[in-house]
Amino acid sequence: DVFEECKKEQHEKCDSSCVQGIRDELKKLINKTVRINTEGRTYIGTVSSVTCDVVKLAAIPGSVAAIISLCKIEAVLPPATTVADEFDFNGVDVANKE
Repeated sequence: DVFEECKKEQHEKCDSSCVQGIRDELKKLINKTVRINTEGRTYIGTVSSVTCDVVKLAAIPGSVAAIISLCKIEAVLPPATTVADEFDFNGVDVANKE
């Protein structure tokens, strides 16, 4: 059982079943690009590995590699999508009108 594996290593004050849940979800995202929010910081990268204590993000263009404590994670999200500056609505004016 994976939880038992981490329980044996349990030495951080934040180790709990919540951290275990984050770990399980991150394991499903290995080789996927994600955005991870921590208090005051956002990281974007490809999940390369997950242990009982940390997740390693490989760098993607525009970011650097990072190792993040599972204890510090507040949210795991898909990476931000980019939106084109201009849209072609075939001549239809979609501006807000009053």
